[in-house]
Amino acid sequence: MPSFDSELFWCHSIDIYRNQEIADLCLRLQNHEGLNVNLMLLCSFLSTQGYLATVETFRQTASNHDFCHWNQTVTINLRCSRQAIAKNSNDQQRDELRRSILAAELQAERVEQKLLISALNNTNPAAQPSDIQGSGNNIINYWQAQTTKAASGDLLTLIEQLDKLV
Repeated sequence: MPSFDSELFWCHSIDIYRNQEIADLCLRLQNHEGLNVNLMLLCSFLSTQGYLATVETFRQTASNHDFCHWNQTVTINLRCSRQAIAKNSNDQQRDELRRSILAAELQAERVEQKLLISALNNTNPAAQPSDIQGSGNNIINYWQAQTTKAASGDLLTLIEQLDKLV
């Protein structure tokens, strides 16, 4: 059974998320399709490590109690708090508070990734080694674990953009 490292996942995520088009696509898929950015980044990470996760693996990982609880009670609440404070409000205190909340949100995302890796490492069936190149299969499997809808255009564009980076 593979054992994945949360620090490697975090570093991979930072590298990938620097690409503004990928960041925008991930946020649109999160806001409009209910996907989780960290799970989309996990799809890419697994692919770069040479692993493929099944639909069932993604279902179990995404529904892990610790991950879900943290996401719902910490990460989402910090995000909502940050979004409630207007950008460039011409109020220095508000701008400082927004930046502080953003820093806390990023730390919450890092904890969330650690919880995801822990859940993935304890999931059966585990991700399996694969010689298939690219992130597409992992992303499609995650999508199918979340919905029965046909893949959206944004999802397909995300796959294309991630595969360009590999």
